[in-house]
Amino acid sequence: MKNRIRLIAVVCVLALLLSGCNAMFDKVYRSEEVYVDEYFEIKGETFVQEVKNYRGMKNALMNLINSAATYGKIRTEKYKGDPEDDISKVCFEVTREEPMGIYAVDYITHSVNLIVSYYEIEVYITYRRTPEEITGVVTIRSGTELQNLLSTAMEKCDDSLAVMQVSTDVDEESIENYVKSIYRSNPVRVPVCPEVTVNSYTAPDNTIQEITEIELEYPAGKEEIGEMCTSLQSYTRDVITMSNYGDVNHVCRTIANSCRPAADGSSSAYEALLGSGTANSEGYAMTAKVLCNAAGIDSYVVEGWLGDVKHFWNIVNIRGHLYHLDLYSAAVSGEDAEFMLDNDIESRYSWDRAAYPVCEDPNNDNE
Repeated sequence: MKNRIRLIAVVCVLALLLSGCNAMFDKVYRSEEVYVDEYFEIKGETFVQEVKNYRGMKNALMNLINSAATYGKIRTEKYKGDPEDDISKVCFEVTREEPMGIYAVDYITHSVNLIVSYYEIEVYITYRRTPEEITGVVTIRSGTELQNLLSTAMEKCDDSLAVMQVSTDVDEESIENYVKSIYRSNPVRVPVCPEVTVNSYTAPDNTIQEITEIELEYPAGKEEIGEMCTSLQSYTRDVITMSNYGDVNHVCRTIANSCRPAADGSSSAYEALLGSGTANSEGYAMTAKVLCNAAGIDSYVVEGWLGDVKHFWNIVNIRGHLYHLDLYSAAVSGEDAEFMLDNDIESRYSWDRAAYPVCEDPNNDNE
């Protein structure tokens, strides 16, 4: 009887052990397949991406380039095509037809290894750009976005800016005009106008994307330009007080007492007020802009022609009405500054009328 009881106990123990082993083996061999459309990233000691087709392989390589990675692994996963042939084609296409590849990559090498049921491709990338330059490329979709980026760059005295244009048509002339507009709109925060060089990187048949590199060369160093900004701010606080805030005549008198006209004079407000004290027509217009801004007077710097000579002047807002104001010509003639309308000056001055507000007789408006 005892032997029978022992036999039953042994059978029970064996049954429990077998059931436990089955459960253990289930845990070891159970797996779940995750659906992947093009590729997915495995983050570990190395940057590994798994791909299923040519498009996925190209996307994987562009991921490496956009992150400025010098090395990465690409593994095939139920791949449709020939991985060995495709990786060579992808490397060629990326460096010849993708704006970022053209802009950033010097050359790419790779090795392909067959590992049982999949290929593992090791990619080595050598760049002609620094990691900061590559990851610093900003995508824009309008000229306004580029203007905002340029304004920030110029206020910080950055010497370069690279953007990926997507479905935009901003050319070199537009960029040069943006830079001039920013300088003439913010003469205290941007006291000097940089020289502009524009380089474009795109494939001939790529009409959607283009990398545009903008190089800005300033006539002074960042520290010196910062001191110019501080000095101009201090000067305007001293000459524009509450008692003459909004007084355009005070602005005119201040400039008349501070500057001397000269065709070869400076074109900057800083030099006109705190430097040589001589200014050409652009220098006078920029100086008026600085002081009008400080006095809370709306004003614009106008670029045009006086006869057949390139000339600059201002449009100012006086009690809600707009007038032309040419302080340089007044200083040359020794006469008082005159506030003029479009029809007063159109026989002598010419300008792009579509680019500036209209100055008309306030008695003939529709208010």
